[in-house]
Order: sequence, then C-alpha cells, then structure tokens
Amino acid sequence: EFRRVLFRSIFKIDGGLAVFDRIDLTTDGTVTALTGSADLAHFPEMTYQIDSTIDFAPMRRIFFAKDHFDLSGTGHFVGSWHLYKNGRDLAGVFSAPTLGIDDYRFSDVRGELLWTPDRFDVTSGRAGVYGGTGRFTYGMGPFGKKTQPAVATFDTAYEGVDLARVSEFYRTRGLRLAGRATGHNILSWPLGRFRDHEGGGTVTATPPDGTRLATRELGP
Repeated sequence: EFRRVLFRSIFKIDGGLAVFDRIDLTTDGTVTALTGSADLAHFPEMTYQIDSTIDFAPMRRIFFAKDHFDLSGTGHFVGSWHLYKNGRDLAGVFSAPTLGIDDYRFSDVRGELLWTPDRFDVTSGRAGVYGGTGRFTYGMGPFGKKTQPAVATFDTAYEGVDLARVSEFYRTRGLRLAGRATGHNILSWPLGRFRDHEGGGTVTATPPDGTRLATRELGP
C-alpha cells in the first residue's frame, strides 16, 4: 500500500479522448513522468508512456511485505502501461547501476519485462557478477487458473566470476579460492511455497593463468 501519492498533470479533452501532455507522479520510492491518453467513451481504456526512477528498498516493502529479504539501489524503467477492461499490460526495459539483494551486489543490471493478467516475465537480463558477467530470466505464472498453480522460475548463467572475490564475500576460513567460474543454475517453486523449491545446475572452475595443477599421479 502506497502511503504517499503526489499527482500533477497537464491535459486536454479532444473528442472522446483525455490527452495527457504531461503527468508527474510521485509515490513511495518512485518518481515518474508519463504521457498518454484515456478513451473516455470506452473507459477504462487508456495507454501511457512511462519514464520512472525507482528506489528498490520501499518497493520491496510494498510488493513483498510478507517476504524476508532486503533490496537496495536505484533503478530506471522506460516502457508503456496499457489499461483495459478486465486487464492491464506493462512492458518495457529496466536498468540499475547497482542492485543489492541482502548482502549480494550486482552491477550494470538491465533487462526487459512484460506483466500481463496471466504472467510476469523478465527476459534478456544481464548483470555484472563479482568480476564476471551473468545472464538471467525470471517468470511467474500462469495467474488466475484454479487447476494450474502459478510457478516462479529463475534461470541464470554466468561466466568469468572471480573466485577470489567470492571467497572474500563469504569470508571462508582456512580456504581461499582463485581462478574463474562459469556455470548455469535453474530454480523453480510454487508461488507462496518456496520451501517446495527444486532446481539444479553446473559449475566449471579454471585456475589462474600460469598455474600448474596437481594431477592424480604424484611425482617422486
């Protein structure tokens, strides 16, 4: 629930359309500029173009109030919002210089999203991951089907992750890794029942350049 909403607009009535040349909208954690129109003869038919700056921490408290994790950072979203009878579509691209999830930090995060009445999908996701690069997709759905519970799926792939930085992050005692890691993981769970999650993945580590590894055979 938003505790603060500030709204200011410039508009004109053109026939059956309310044309908004500018809407300035400020809520808890967002500052948004919109343009678009509302078809008054076929209300609630309306479409807006959105340019929004988002503070992730209050967004987590609003949309994931019952979950126990923290978000940090500021993001940018550019896209469109289409509202129509019995539904709405939100589509666009997002980016963030830094995104924090609990103690994890990811850089140069970007991707595309589509939110419809029956699905929420993030595609073409990319981020910097501890000296390497990552790609990801995230999906939830289908919504509103009594015979088919909604499922969330998080699919990630990464390459060139610096294992020394990972060791420092986890503060492992008595063991420090070096080299680079490449891998793929997938995780899925029924919405609202993360305890029933399942998944798997693979990881391959390569040593630093010039490092000679021990083999199965020991020399004299």
